[in-house]
Amino acid sequence: MLVFGGPADEDLMLLLAGYFPEGKWVNSALSFGEVSRSLQKNPGQGLLCYCQELSPTELSTLGAQLEALPNPVLLIEGPHGFLGGEALLRRSQTHCLPLHWTPRILRAILSLKGQAETPLGPFLQGLIEGFRDPLTSISGYIQLLRAQDPEGTWVTPALEATRELDDILEVLHLISPQRTVHRSELPLASLVEDSLRNARRRGVECIAPATNGGFSQTDGRLAQAALDVSFLWLQRFGPQGTLSLLHVEAESAVTLAWKLVDYEPLEKEKVSLPVFLETLLRALSEKMGAQAVIQKEHGIPILAGVRFQNSAP
Repeated sequence: MLVFGGPADEDLMLLLAGYFPEGKWVNSALSFGEVSRSLQKNPGQGLLCYCQELSPTELSTLGAQLEALPNPVLLIEGPHGFLGGEALLRRSQTHCLPLHWTPRILRAILSLKGQAETPLGPFLQGLIEGFRDPLTSISGYIQLLRAQDPEGTWVTPALEATRELDDILEVLHLISPQRTVHRSELPLASLVEDSLRNARRRGVECIAPATNGGFSQTDGRLAQAALDVSFLWLQRFGPQGTLSLLHVEAESAVTLAWKLVDYEPLEKEKVSLPVFLETLLRALSEKMGAQAVIQKEHGIPILAGVRFQNSAP
């Protein structure tokens, strides 16, 4: 196993030697070209690669050369992430390790060795775990400060921000490859009620739909997360207006979606917005076998939700 692209992390090397006692770890002083040629000549040879010492061009070249080869690669994140390593990330034989890794993250990534997962799956799980611990500490400290801010002028917005981040981390966990889909008969009325409760928790009063009940054979956590992401997307990037939760049934499908009503007319010039929350909604919908429902006006979202199969009540 070649070690290339930076000084070896002694703690990492000790852990890897424990996981792979039969392996031979060589701290390479070879040039980029020599390492590349060595990997191509020896398909069984692995590479521990530190991105911080390689340029995006070098990472791109390495990815192109190894794209069709079976060499295992462990990428250590650099200060610019994995910029240039897109081709490497597409390989099932590539695994990614965050810059600020922990032994637990390393174990999670190496335990997937041999599984047919994309490398971003374990990296995403590691990233979630890396954020959750400090976020929990911050949230705890903020709650302790409540005694010094009885009106909640400063504490409440900060606490809401930590909850929103925690919600996003939960969504990232739900769409990760490690999380399997758990389908069951989901009461739609319960889904509507929970969505309205989550909206009120954020201090937003909404128009509730008239629901006839019904069930859907789907994953309840994914469905709830899709509606919560839809709400957050419209609240953050939609026009100022009133949020209404729609419940529409047509043939064997049911649509649950948040819609903005009573908003001021929008400018005709199309607006380009960040795609992060829209991407999360589409990923959640795809994972539970549903369809994301999105409506925009001049590039601004005014309706967002999910459409899935409706079971008989």
